[in-house]
Amino acid sequence: MRLYEQVRRARVQDPAVSIRELARRFGVHRRDVRSALASAVPPARKVVVRAAPRMDVFKPIVDGWLAEVSVPQTHLLGAEAEVDFGTVSVYLAGVLCEVSLAARGTR
Repeated sequence: MRLYEQVRRARVQDPAVSIRELARRFGVHRRDVRSALASAVPPARKVVVRAAPRMDVFKPIVDGWLAEVSVPQTHLLGAEAEVDFGTVSVYLAGVLCEVSLAARGTR
């Protein structure tokens, strides 16, 4: 999704830029650039259905277990910490960079 946004933004900034140049700039195929320019949402991926001959007999049983099961969790306040990792786009010295971020919080 981020790539599609970047391709569209590059085209808005320079309407004369060719599809071939956008493909070279972002390292993708020209059909991906055309798809990004045509729609804001990338196409859905195909779901591969694979046969599991030994597991097919047990799938309804396992699905039933998963539908009924819930594991309640209780934690004392401040006893455990949670850290989330991600990336953030920031301007450093006037250049847009993507940097890693670790956010700490408590439950």
